[in-house]
Amino acid sequence: MVFNIDGQWTTFEFREFIGWRKKLLIEQVVKYPKQIDVFRPVDSVAYSSDSVNSWDSRAQSVALAAMQSWSGHKYSWRTILKLAIHYLPFLRLMPQETNDEKETDIHVCSTAVCVALRKALADPVPCLADEMVTPTDLARSALLRYQFSIEEK
Repeated sequence: MVFNIDGQWTTFEFREFIGWRKKLLIEQVVKYPKQIDVFRPVDSVAYSSDSVNSWDSRAQSVALAAMQSWSGHKYSWRTILKLAIHYLPFLRLMPQETNDEKETDIHVCSTAVCVALRKALADPVPCLADEMVTPTDLARSALLRYQFSIEEK
């Protein structure tokens, strides 16, 4: 996830072999110039006619606090293995986990983004457990809107 902290766009992510880290967005663009897709939460989410949650400064603060709370945590190879097994032929036909109540501090980047967004705004993938969310699931979420791509020319 990317946040504007003191006028600098800062990324928070989980990287393989590294774990949780915080980097300036410009460093990421220079280091990984192939393509970075940028998504933004929708402006508001209505659960019912009388309640609307919006991606305002409060929601951003909650998401930022969630991402910062995982500082020092390791990358979860167990989650990657679990996702890989789930997508094997025939095993993908098995029922999927849908329980978000089981809170965990073991993440890969897509699961961390999912948990942070659920705490701040709404569940981006409501019919799937947070620990089973892949980057593709987030890209197809109705909660996120594609903005643009940063790519090497």
